[in-house]
Amino acid sequence: MPVADGIISEGARLFPTKMVPKQCSLHVTVLVLVYVFFNAVPCSESTDSRGSNQDPYYNAFISSRMKHLTAINDMKQMKNSVKRHQLIVDLCKEIFKVLDESRKLLATMHLDNVALFSLYADVVDYLENTAFFCDLLVFFPEVTAKLIEKNLLWRITLIDSIQEAMSFNVEFIDENTRTQLESAYKILSEGVEISEPKIEKKEKEVKKPRRGPRLTSNEL
Repeated sequence: MPVADGIISEGARLFPTKMVPKQCSLHVTVLVLVYVFFNAVPCSESTDSRGSNQDPYYNAFISSRMKHLTAINDMKQMKNSVKRHQLIVDLCKEIFKVLDESRKLLATMHLDNVALFSLYADVVDYLENTAFFCDLLVFFPEVTAKLIEKNLLWRITLIDSIQEAMSFNVEFIDENTRTQLESAYKILSEGVEISEPKIEKKEKEVKKPRRGPRLTSNEL
């Protein structure tokens, strides 16, 4: 199997494809997986205390979250800040498309307990993307907070997505993800102070006036 095919095949599980156009989801997958393949730094994956849980939805969600956090860690270690900035911007754009399409689908359903159970796979996809957007907001606020500040629709969509994620009666959201959702919601509600690097101004040298030739006492 060609390396590129292997990357996309392995990465297909990183971002959901059920509720969004295939082209959109594939683009998000390629963005992260191509980066991870060429720039990955070994990272130990943490395991949740419920790792032995037999719920396939729980296991799928936790597996995706581990991959998301690995990708976040890899991006944090990128040496080229310009490429990292552009990657984050591209990811935010594509994930927003996923969230927008997901919310439109779920809005057409009456999410009582019975309906929610029948849509579990779609709900998992929705929560995965909401959590990943929150990761980007929490770990890279200097990029994402500015993007959201300029785009009111993104802000509203993410706030609504977080509120819905916290209200869903599902058991597979782990404590780390729940904390991440709360942190992102706090940033969106209260804002975050972005520390810009201070540029030290060099003090201008004061030029002393040059004195002209002076007469010596013998010349007077």
